[in-house]
Amino acid sequence: MSVVVFILALGLLLPATAPAQTTDTAEDMPVSVTRLSDRVTQFSTAGDEPTVVTAIRSRRGIIVVDTERAPTFTAAIRRAIEAEVPGVIVYLINTHGHGDHTYGNQVFADATLIAHHNAIADMEVADRQRERLAQRFQAGIQGLKARYEAMDRDSQEAAALAATISYYEQFAAGLGESFELTLPDITFSDRLSLDLGDLTLELIWFGKAHTDGDVLIYCPEEQLLLTGDLFYSGGFPYVDSERVPSLGRWHETLTGLLQRDEGVTHVATGHEPSLPVSHLEAILEFVAEQQARFAGRESALNVFREVHEADGIASALDRLREMNARPDEFYVLHAEFDTYVYRLMLAEQLDEALEAFLVLAELFPQSDVAFDSLGEVYVRLEDTDSAIESFRRALELNPENENAARRLRELGG
Repeated sequence: MSVVVFILALGLLLPATAPAQTTDTAEDMPVSVTRLSDRVTQFSTAGDEPTVVTAIRSRRGIIVVDTERAPTFTAAIRRAIEAEVPGVIVYLINTHGHGDHTYGNQVFADATLIAHHNAIADMEVADRQRERLAQRFQAGIQGLKARYEAMDRDSQEAAALAATISYYEQFAAGLGESFELTLPDITFSDRLSLDLGDLTLELIWFGKAHTDGDVLIYCPEEQLLLTGDLFYSGGFPYVDSERVPSLGRWHETLTGLLQRDEGVTHVATGHEPSLPVSHLEAILEFVAEQQARFAGRESALNVFREVHEADGIASALDRLREMNARPDEFYVLHAEFDTYVYRLMLAEQLDEALEAFLVLAELFPQSDVAFDSLGEVYVRLEDTDSAIESFRRALELNPENENAARRLRELGG
């Protein structure tokens, strides 16, 4: 889940005051509290898809799982935890390294921080992105303030915009100069078990999935499974060439959890209410189907990348056509090829990108994305007529393709 959130629940108005314990903190930020059991409580701030922070009370202290999108928001979460859950916070666990789960780590600097070893790289990437994110917020805030000045202050629209401005001021403040990158004290590569006296937490690396460092946290005494951003309602994990080798681990891990004598009652996600256990069973079935789908076949993208780097784009595209004609030996996933070529375009390798997007449109003639991407490279090449033609084809294939519709309006097509 991206840390950039641009939809705000109306009515949230955050003051700019700060408590003594943490700088740049909204004192009265509202926090939702959901009690799963006597020992497990979940907390979240307002906004669109906020990160769900879980506090687990044990004989040896409180364990907190994940933090919020900024230290400002996380400080409000910590105050709520201290009010609702008696005890000393001894551990903070990050389910993975994305900023919307780790930017608030500094608020729990007095606890021992645990994460998968691979999460460190994602935390460092998120830290490099943080300053640019804060700058984007600051620039956006100035534009919103200019709009607000022209509004009727008593209107509902003005109240909503004031709330949005206040929210992002707190967001940007939390990612500013007072931010401190807080990395784990303890890491592991496969599994880690925490004996907490009356409770046990089992941390299980899931394999390459949402990130390289996703961790499932299982508490048998509470029949609780914390999943971070691995699972969500209405969908299944994304599978591509990087993730296919991990399918066996996914299947083994989920099978082991569902077959546990203690069972699973609560499946807690990183941004939603708890999922039903039946969804976990559906994910396991999906994973088994994906294993069968890719068994015995090689990734066309991996071969394409090697040929491209060694012999250039023309040879790589010839090889792609060959592999696409041999589906029993190779799997060709359009989405990952589109991403690969899109990066060439963003790197200003426009001739290579055009050549590749033309082939992808040839191989995937019913994909609106193929023609939408082709239109984008034509825009950059200033070939307006070809861009219009490509975007029109994308809209014919999918009338709900918003980017194609927007581009046609911009191009007068």
